[in-house]
Amino acid sequence: MVRLSVGLAPAHAAAECVELVRAADDAGLYGCYLGDDLGFQDPWVICGAAARETERIRLGLSVTHAYLREPTMIAQGLATLDQLSGGRIEAGIGIGSVPALDAHHVEHQRPIPRLRESLSVIRRLLDEGRIDHEGEFFRYTGVRLGIRPVQRHLPLLVGAMVGPRSLRLAGEVADGVHATGCSRTYAEYVVEHVSEGARQAGRDPGDLDIATFAITVVADDTETARWAARAMVAGWMASFPRPLVTRLGLSEDVIDPIATAMGRGEVEQALRRTPDDLVDALAVAGTPEECVERIRTDIVGSGIGHLVLGIADPTLVHAVVGREPELPDLRGQLDLITAGILPALTQPRPGTPTRSPDEDEPPTPLDVSGGAQERDGRRTG
Repeated sequence: MVRLSVGLAPAHAAAECVELVRAADDAGLYGCYLGDDLGFQDPWVICGAAARETERIRLGLSVTHAYLREPTMIAQGLATLDQLSGGRIEAGIGIGSVPALDAHHVEHQRPIPRLRESLSVIRRLLDEGRIDHEGEFFRYTGVRLGIRPVQRHLPLLVGAMVGPRSLRLAGEVADGVHATGCSRTYAEYVVEHVSEGARQAGRDPGDLDIATFAITVVADDTETARWAARAMVAGWMASFPRPLVTRLGLSEDVIDPIATAMGRGEVEQALRRTPDDLVDALAVAGTPEECVERIRTDIVGSGIGHLVLGIADPTLVHAVVGREPELPDLRGQLDLITAGILPALTQPRPGTPTRSPDEDEPPTPLDVSGGAQERDGRRTG
């Protein structure tokens, strides 16, 4: 059994994105994770709106950025979203794509130490409400977070694609990982390194949320679903991290011909050069029955306990390759997942541990001196 969630690239109008999250909640999916990319709607705003329109589904960012977003601001945003949702927020924190960082002229040396330090800052602010810190990348004196999350321990996960260092970091310091890929080879690779990091830190790997993301196309017509998945994979190759291909059990030589053809606008040529084993390493596509069988073969029993289905609908496929296939829209694919995939594979959604009203009182925002204050007969700060 695995947890099933959806991953949405919020490419639709903002109000429609919120409706899609609400549909995922109605469907009974475990979580809904939104990509943090300037090409789409702001996922923080969408999460805030969706938090008030949903009841049970976990909500989160997958992934937000250790370079482009300052960690104290991430902590503030997560605490606010957690209050709005009643304790249903979590976040994957990652390095981000190299092309995006280069486009912002952001130096990205020593990415793993920066990610580690970002996670530490966010964790301490969420848990303790204040931080004094002298690090390699960040320095704070008496910084206080004036609000607290509802959850006793808001989950922070590492967004990791290539590894192995980011995967081991997830096992060592985070609550889990959001990886990318759905081949059996890759699933076992992810579990191996996350578990290694956990054991080295004296932690139980079984306590971690080890999740992976797969491009997902569900339709009654297998051929159309696989065409759409191939198009999404081909469109990804220009920014795809080369080392990840070997982690998927393939050769790096497969990428350049696809990326070159896509760069020239030769979409059909790029699709012809995208092999089935690359599509299968990154995507789950076909009828609901075919998707169930695929997940059982490559994910169930691998140690991956959580699969995030990144649904590719006609709008998203069109944005990538300029053609809109005759597929069910996002809501239609959610319906197929609900009826044909969810009952066969999922495990129950656990409850959310929350703070009691008297637990861990937040610091008073007006107290900027860093000293303790008396509050309702108790000392804070």
